[in-house]
Amino acid sequence: MSKNTLKNIIITGVSSGFGYYISQEFLSKGWSVIGVVKNQTDFNLDTMKTLSKSYTSFDLYNVDVSSDTEVSTLFENITSKYPKIDALVNNAGFGFLGPIETFTSEDIIEQYNVNVLGYHRMIKGAVPLMKKNGGGKIINIGSVNGLVSFPLYGIYSSSKFAIETMSEVLDFELRPFNIRSVVIEPGVFATDFSKNTKFTKGLKGSDYESWADSFWSRVKGKVQFKSFPWLTDPKRVAKLVYRVVTKRSVRVRYKIGLDTYIFPFLRKLLPYEVWRFCVNLIYRWK
Repeated sequence: MSKNTLKNIIITGVSSGFGYYISQEFLSKGWSVIGVVKNQTDFNLDTMKTLSKSYTSFDLYNVDVSSDTEVSTLFENITSKYPKIDALVNNAGFGFLGPIETFTSEDIIEQYNVNVLGYHRMIKGAVPLMKKNGGGKIINIGSVNGLVSFPLYGIYSSSKFAIETMSEVLDFELRPFNIRSVVIEPGVFATDFSKNTKFTKGLKGSDYESWADSFWSRVKGKVQFKSFPWLTDPKRVAKLVYRVVTKRSVRVRYKIGLDTYIFPFLRKLLPYEVWRFCVNLIYRWK
C-alpha cells in the first residue's frame, strides 16, 4: 500500500510513554505515522529504530515543539511529502515540579512553551491541512492534573488545565470544518514521566525542602495499583486514542485511569477544608 492510500497521523513525543505506544497502535492498524521527537538520542533510541525497521510507514522527525521555526519546517516537509493529514495527537510534554513560590518566570515560560504553546504550534500547522482535506481529529493528551491540582504540581497542573480549555473551545470553533478536538485525561500510568520531570532550583534551601524531599522519597519510582498492573498499562491509553480517532461520533473529553475518576469526584464532593485534610495525609504538609 502506498503512502497516498494510507491514513496519516502526526504524533508528538513518540520517544517514550504514551507517544510510543500510540505510534505502535496506529502502525499496527495500517496507518502512516509521522512521529515527532525532540531528540533522537533519547534513552530509548534503540526502540525507535526498531519501530522504523518494523514499519515502513513510520516517518520520524527531530523537532522541538517549543520552537516556532522547527515546527514550521516540519509542516513544510509534511506538506510536500503527504497529500493529507487525518489526525494529530499532541502528546509531547513534561512536568516541572516544585512549590509555586520557588518558580522563576523563566521556569513557568519553559513549562508553558512546551505543554501549551507546543500544542498550539502543532495545531496551527495541522488545521489548515485538515481543512484542505475536509476534516480531521485533534487529540490533546491532558492529565488528571488538568482536572484537580496537588501540592508541588501547581504550575504543571495549570498547563494541563489550559489544555482542557483550549481543547473544548477548539472543538466549538472547528466543528463547522468537520474537525473534532478531543482531550484524553489519563491518570497515573506506568510511563517514563518521572525521567522527564524537572524540579525547581529554588526548592533547595527553601522552607519547603524537607517536606518535598520526604514526599518524593515515599512516592519516587512507585507505580500505583501494583496488584492490578493492567490498570496502569499505557497501552490502554494508546487503544483509547485509536478508538477516538477512528470513531465517527466522539465526545470532547475522555477519562482513563481509576484515579482520574476518583480524585475529581472527591474534590467536587468534599468541602475544601476536608479535601485539604485528606491531601495532607498524603503529603504530610503542615
